[in-house]
Amino acid sequence: MPEEEIISFKQYYSPNRILVVTFFNKLIQLHCPFPVSFKENTLEYKKNEIVFVRKTGLTKSGDYVFKINNQWFHPKHFNILCYQL
Repeated sequence: MPEEEIISFKQYYSPNRILVVTFFNKLIQLHCPFPVSFKENTLEYKKNEIVFVRKTGLTKSGDYVFKINNQWFHPKHFNILCYQL
């Protein structure tokens, strides 16, 4: 991806929300805090445990990370729970 696209993307980034495509192909915004369910056991959380994301962030490579209780996680560790249709 060209650098100018990354810079353009960052102007739409917010540490308090993410854009999600629902199961019904609808684009919605989720504002922090929003619930997630862990896919696997970690040192702090058990599989299927529901916790709340307090903040979102971007790594230098442009990947999203999520802050849960003062610890950052990549989204591969959990499912975002989205109840809107």
